[in-house]
Amino acid sequence: MSHTASLAAAFAPHQAIAEQLLPHAVSGNDGSHDAAHLIRVWKNALRIHGSEGGDLRIISAAVLLHDCVSVEKNSPDRAHASRLAAEKAFELLDELGWRTAEITAVAHAIVTHSFSANIPPESLEAKILQDADRLDAI
Repeated sequence: MSHTASLAAAFAPHQAIAEQLLPHAVSGNDGSHDAAHLIRVWKNALRIHGSEGGDLRIISAAVLLHDCVSVEKNSPDRAHASRLAAEKAFELLDELGWRTAEITAVAHAIVTHSFSANIPPESLEAKILQDADRLDAI
């Protein structure tokens, strides 16, 4: 089993999505935004989804790609990291043939997940990603 396939297994029931997206999911060598962080955020998101609902396909892609662009903490572009990640996710999912409505939902969740972006989440999936990511930061 490849390293990606073994990591993807942690994203059940969406291992297939994880296998496609994991190679694009982590950028840079920031230890707080590595594959282990994605798995913890996914587990948090699954727990929240269990009581709140939402589209798990959108949530899984958003979790996997929410940190796909790394910006150094002291960079003036730090506040734009979630927007840059959302743009990269949009392009990637479009290349993979996702429907525009799904891509837009994933991108919205990604752009609003960050505290520094200061953009309120408007969908259930975006709120779940934001909460799941913040729970991991605690």
